[in-house]
Amino acid sequence: MAELSAAQLQALRELVEEHAGLAIPDERAAELASVVDARVRATRVADVAAYVARLRAGVDAAAEIERIALALIVPETYFFRDRAQLDMIVDCALPERARASHTGRVRVLSAGAASGAEAYSIAILARERRPDLAASLDIVGIDISPEAIEQARRGRYLPWALRDTPPDIAQRYFSARGEASEL
Repeated sequence: MAELSAAQLQALRELVEEHAGLAIPDERAAELASVVDARVRATRVADVAAYVARLRAGVDAAAEIERIALALIVPETYFFRDRAQLDMIVDCALPERARASHTGRVRVLSAGAASGAEAYSIAILARERRPDLAASLDIVGIDISPEAIEQARRGRYLPWALRDTPPDIAQRYFSARGEASEL
């Protein structure tokens, strides 16, 4: 496996964070090194130094950085994950933003939305607890993974994604379709 110098590690971290919005903590440095090692071999670049130089020069940088980021993301997502955070969004942030809105619309961005469970959770909770605001919400989920975005568009989820979903909510908002559930 490639050994990354401190300067190479820092350069790669900065590139990935700048271009993909993904911060790589110290505890994931070995994982980054493994991914970079695979990319060096796949691109047939001489070594890590040459690979980093290519990225810095912009040679296939966007595609390569996306490949690195996709290899490092954690695609775990499920409905009603971090419930306390969702409660704060629906009970505090949304009403506050609605009061401050000049247009009557409230825009919500769910970044790193994976397959959409968090964005859909906000929408469901808003409909349940703040029906006065639900119709004025524009919720957008974004993610670096095209596969995750496609799953969000399909709205099909395995039971594991619904593990923290209250049964009455699951019954109202999801329909069983074979082994999956649909929104």
